[in-house]
Amino acid sequence: MSEFFLGGKTIEGFPEELSGFMSSDEFNKALFLLLDKKFLLTSGIDLSGKFSRQDLFFASIGYKNHDISEKLSGKHVCLVGAGGIGNQVSCALASSGVGRVTLIDGDHVEESNLTRQFLFSKDDLGKLKVLALKEALFKRHPETVVDAVPHYLHSMDMIPPCDLLFIGADKPYNLWISITDHCLRHMIPYIGAGYIGDISVAGPLVVPGKTGCIFCQGNIVSENDIMSEREREIIPYIKKIDSFFQVASLYSLNAIAAGYATLDSIKFLLGMEECLTFNRRIGFHTSKPEVEFVECMLDKECPRCRHLQQK
Repeated sequence: MSEFFLGGKTIEGFPEELSGFMSSDEFNKALFLLLDKKFLLTSGIDLSGKFSRQDLFFASIGYKNHDISEKLSGKHVCLVGAGGIGNQVSCALASSGVGRVTLIDGDHVEESNLTRQFLFSKDDLGKLKVLALKEALFKRHPETVVDAVPHYLHSMDMIPPCDLLFIGADKPYNLWISITDHCLRHMIPYIGAGYIGDISVAGPLVVPGKTGCIFCQGNIVSENDIMSEREREIIPYIKKIDSFFQVASLYSLNAIAAGYATLDSIKFLLGMEECLTFNRRIGFHTSKPEVEFVECMLDKECPRCRHLQQK
């Protein structure tokens, strides 16, 4: 039966060439099963095209249109952080055909970055990461416009209007809280990825007013986590202690977190309704076969987003 469908077929009734192998009822049951499991597609995909494999993938998970590259070409994603997560995410976005990517980071390429930030090479040592990344992305997909902002995110005014904001950094302090307030105010969807120890972390993907923000349910962040003015006075001392501490990192940690979060980002940009990180943050353990979920379902009493929630 699989050979019968090679090259594409128009089905009108029971095919005579299969009559020696199965009955009409058996054929119909098999056909509906193959269609239901997305092993057969009801319209063709040009397998010679650059984006053919991703078209096949999204068709296999239920995306019904073949306008993926066209749709993504009109999207703008702003990415905060051009390091281990930023390399993975920006490469995936540009390679998938996203039309515009804004990179925000003030860091420079160091030799220790080369073990996990794969778009950088020894020739990039000392360069601003956003500029080195822009060059690498141009080589992969020159149609993607890349705006490089060579500064750390010191003000939310640096974030341009965009279809999605991706958090791939952990500084400055309270970054997620500041971005949440900004994105809720300007109705910008946002998502992030990172790692805690040996756990790769993805999400949540927050669509203001439609999915839970990081304050909903209080499981990710609560109002009690907001520093008072008195507590803020110790931040300089925390930064000084921080300067003597180096977070352990590995390519695989970045790849797992960025992979899941980027796939959800592309699903969202395509208008798909089922994203793994809607209303939750997911932790993927790398030292044992376990996955953890931290729920942040829409909370009608959420102090940050309740005024945006659809009635």
